[in-house]
Amino acid sequence: MGAVQVDIHKNERPFRRLSFSDVDAIEGLIVHRSNLDEFYNIKQDGLSASFGFAGDVTHMNEEIIVTYITLDDYIGKVIGNKFELDVISMYQDGYSSKEIAICLKISKKEVENILKNIVTRIKVLNDSLYFDSIKTLSELDKRKGEEKISK
Repeated sequence: MGAVQVDIHKNERPFRRLSFSDVDAIEGLIVHRSNLDEFYNIKQDGLSASFGFAGDVTHMNEEIIVTYITLDDYIGKVIGNKFELDVISMYQDGYSSKEIAICLKISKKEVENILKNIVTRIKVLNDSLYFDSIKTLSELDKRKGEEKISK
């Protein structure tokens, strides 16, 4: 009997290299969310939902789901006010900078600056969390070394 090899991670590979230390990657994730995240803005009506039934075999790209969970967490930590949240939400819904500017009655440049500032804050937060975790790990390694010496 023959065997067939199936690459179950084929659709996840492009998202494994994404980094929240890359402002272009962060901006791309925000601006293209409506195209990349198939579970963004899922509507539930009454007893039927667009997903989540027992036995539902819809493929879930775990890498992109986890990436957007992290992004949502970071956005929640860096957003300064409701106006910024509105701008980010509109980008994630697929609006262009020009469309957002028209809706919010501000210039396109202001909209782009808001996105750029939020993206920069997300990068700074991510880098800070990364360096904090490295520091914590090195302190744990140091303690383990001290414990071995004292024994």
